[in-house]
Amino acid sequence: MEHQPGRGGGPFLARRIAADPEFRRPIELADRLGVPPSQLEGREPAETTVYEYADAPARPWWLRWLPWRRAPRLVRAVTTREPLYTEQDREELLAYAIYREGLCPVCGGALEECTSHEATGIRFKAHRLRCRRRDAVLRAAEELENPRRPEALVWSTTTIRR
Repeated sequence: MEHQPGRGGGPFLARRIAADPEFRRPIELADRLGVPPSQLEGREPAETTVYEYADAPARPWWLRWLPWRRAPRLVRAVTTREPLYTEQDREELLAYAIYREGLCPVCGGALEECTSHEATGIRFKAHRLRCRRRDAVLRAAEELENPRRPEALVWSTTTIRR
């Protein structure tokens, strides 16, 4: 798979993976599970076996009158399997690897955007959310006086609907 010209600079498939989360999800899952993407869609590699037989050896003249026949002797069996990973699987996983290389190791965003020049690059605005469940656990932990081995405590929460 060669790099194709375009605004992204990478292969077409890598740009599609970056731009289309619906297309990326099954490839991500296949990569995480260590299976080919086509196997998630139900493809199983075909397997065929060809058997080769030798003719039955000639019987001595005094046994020829017997009604039974000897079965032909199996000489060899050759089994052929389709490869587990198709060409499309390999291209998709390679494109997914190229996509992952282009992600920021700190925030997971596009490295090209995260490391752009501060004056001329894009701007970011931070947003904050509070996990109220974790907040309730932290408040409850603060209320404990001198807990013995606090790292061994297991916390749970109950949801109270209004």
